Amino acid sequence: GPSRVGKSRLVEELEIMLSVGNDFEKTGVLPVVRVRAVNQGNNGSFSTKAFAQHMLDESKHPIYGSHASNAESKKKRLSFDNTSEAMVMAAFAESIVYRKIKFLFIDEAQHVVYVSKDAMAPVAVMDSWKSFAEENNLVLIIVGAYPVLPITSRSTHMVGRIQRVHFPRYFETEDDLKEFRDIVLAYQGIMHLQDNIGCLDDHLEMLYKGSLGCIGLLRKWLKTTSLYAAAVNSPISMSTLQRA
Repeated sequence: GPSRVGKSRLVEELEIMLSVGNDFEKTGVLPVVRVRAVNQGNNGSFSTKAFAQHMLDESKHPIYGSHASNAESKKKRLSFDNTSEAMVMAAFAESIVYRKIKFLFIDEAQHVVYVSKDAMAPVAVMDSWKSFAEENNLVLIIVGAYPVLPITSRSTHMVGRIQRVHFPRYFETEDDLKEFRDIVLAYQGIMHLQDNIGCLDDHLEMLYKGSLGCIGLLRKWLKTTSLYAAAVNSPISMSTLQRA
């Protein structure tokens, strides 16, 4: 789906649902690992090795993860500069066993396009993720904006095995606009508006067009509006809404 539509929020809710009843501090079990694919390489590139280390950290490996607490464990932690990516992934595979991990969410996966100038490099990374998940009995969930689609479509390993879920913006249909209106009214209930604004429902077209039908953009807009008004200790006016 598009940016700011709520994909990451959906992943957060799914993580809660899939982890229900589990207390990591008591069980040491981690049913879900969620990792953001961020550009940590040189000149804004996507580093597969840095990403592998990030997965290892998020899996809370008892020795090599960043959550290892005692001094002896920290001494044994993998040195990033002197350890191969394969060894980091092998340690992550150990975590899958230790933590009984079943689901791996990779958020912001469109950033893999920056792994290399080679057109097929992002596809190779996707293939490696798919193969690793298959070997370790993981359910792999790739979350990203639309640039992720051409990558998965060019992966022969994934194209026949993937189930796509489209999370679009709200469209100008009767049902979508009703849902959008309900969300706008929910925000209105926690905002301090000037009387002359009336109901935000009266400005629905402006709010819809200004947010492109994306709830994340609407939330950011209304939050910024509230901050502007709070800065001058005033209710929200139409000029404040338009400024934001």
